[in-house]
Amino acid sequence: MPSRTLHTQRLVLEAASPAHVDGLWAAQEVSLPELIRYMPWAPTASRRTTETYVETMVRRWNDATDWAFTVFHEDTVAGSISLMGYEALSDLAEIGYWMRSDLTGRGLMTEAAAAIVDFGFQEIRCHRLELLAAVDNIGSIRVAEKLGFSREGRLREANRAPATGGRHDMYAFGLLVHEWPRA
Repeated sequence: MPSRTLHTQRLVLEAASPAHVDGLWAAQEVSLPELIRYMPWAPTASRRTTETYVETMVRRWNDATDWAFTVFHEDTVAGSISLMGYEALSDLAEIGYWMRSDLTGRGLMTEAAAAIVDFGFQEIRCHRLELLAAVDNIGSIRVAEKLGFSREGRLREANRAPATGGRHDMYAFGLLVHEWPRA
């Protein structure tokens, strides 16, 4: 059974649960101007959609396909990070995340993502992890690069850009288990 709580130097990551809905919604609500640039779900975000997301992620945890964690910094919800889309036949999954806007730029998401990489390689036994970042999302690109992910290509118009109504090109990053120093 995978760990439901992960600890880093400054963060606690807890498996998403209904108890987190209010904190997640509060973090999203104050961050919507930034989240709407990259997250297709942001234009319709609400407490109810947050509740539905948590219910879905609890179910997927139980199905062993996605593992969503709520990120806490100093006992406050700071964001969410997931290992998602697990493919058992290929031993691969994707990392996805968002961080409360007033906490960005402090290395917190890099710290949370390092914990998820450990979780993916050590507990889920992935061989490969993937991460997608919009080509103009410098913060997400930095997270991938700091963790040693290799930029493997550009996916044209791969995600909706809610702020403009258009689409984003995305950089695709990959990391193999033998490239991770803690594996």
